[in-house]
Amino acid sequence: DSLLKIVSILSSKEFDGRLPGSEGYNIAANYAADKFFQMNLKPFGDAGYFQFLNVEYNRIDTPAVFEAIIDSKTISYELGKDYVYRGFTGSGKFTSQVVFCGYGLSQPNLNYDDYENIDVKDKTVMVFKYNPRWTIKGKNFTDGNPREKAIVAAKHGAKGILFVSFPNDKEPQKPIGSVINGNGEQMINFPEIHIDLPLADELFEDSGFTLKDLQTKIDSTQKPFSVQLKHQIDIEVNTNYEKEKEVENIAAILEGDDINLKNEYLIIGAHLDHVGSQAGKIYFPGANDNASGSAVLLEVAKELSKSKNKRSIIFVFFASEEQGLNGSTFFAQHLPFPKEKIKAMINIDCVGFGDSIQVGGGKSA
Repeated sequence: DSLLKIVSILSSKEFDGRLPGSEGYNIAANYAADKFFQMNLKPFGDAGYFQFLNVEYNRIDTPAVFEAIIDSKTISYELGKDYVYRGFTGSGKFTSQVVFCGYGLSQPNLNYDDYENIDVKDKTVMVFKYNPRWTIKGKNFTDGNPREKAIVAAKHGAKGILFVSFPNDKEPQKPIGSVINGNGEQMINFPEIHIDLPLADELFEDSGFTLKDLQTKIDSTQKPFSVQLKHQIDIEVNTNYEKEKEVENIAAILEGDDINLKNEYLIIGAHLDHVGSQAGKIYFPGANDNASGSAVLLEVAKELSKSKNKRSIIFVFFASEEQGLNGSTFFAQHLPFPKEKIKAMINIDCVGFGDSIQVGGGKSA
């Protein structure tokens, strides 16, 4: 009951999806720090319970518009149901044609280019969100993260990008909130949108093709097959991007009581962040990912704080995991003692639903 109560609090509207750098995340960070204080745990670090770092930040504001013009009729789509913005979408307001460009890859070194012999200038490209599950002569494609695919599309003259899931999967992925972006500079005026498959199918009408057929064709031949679609779309998105926004890990320590072992450490961690909200219309509660792990961390800390422990235990909430393990990386790089003093680390993530147990450490494990 206590665990579920914490999950309900952290995933509530007040916390607004806990996007690092947002007011909602700061409320969550203060909530966690206050819980540590109530347990009489000592702050870990010189800035109290907080350890500050800077990350990229992108707030998606209103208005949010996605419409298709099909047979002279305008169809309006619903944010959160038919589409979501990528967390690091850029701003934009325009009407354009749509061009399907397969996997959105341009790698002449592998003799593979989805943009060869297709005009995307001033148009919006539609591409598969993920890279192929096959390789060409055993050589891998580049990472194919959203920012990389968006940059490639922009270099070929596109105005925006639509990501679609694989229609041939047994259970195709629905549009999800995500702030995974990848390397490269933010394109502040280039919309990035994940659309649902029924919406994609409507854009394919009258083209002579279906998205399922084209995935099959490209995967079977391992060759590009890009197509100009017949219908136009209207897009509007407004964002507020900051290259560096201060965020915080939250950490406390329970000192060991064995004079010989107290300078050895167990770390128990969980990431507190999630992916925020969009345009004031939807927010992503992040109940499983990772209010569940955060709740477990607090309950474990509460129980262990009542007991004696030979070694010292560090409890830490990491910031900006969803964006690329930024908080935990910063924490690991700024330890006030040699890393060899850490004897074990337990990371608690997505334990409300659960998907795996992983043990690392090679022969030591």
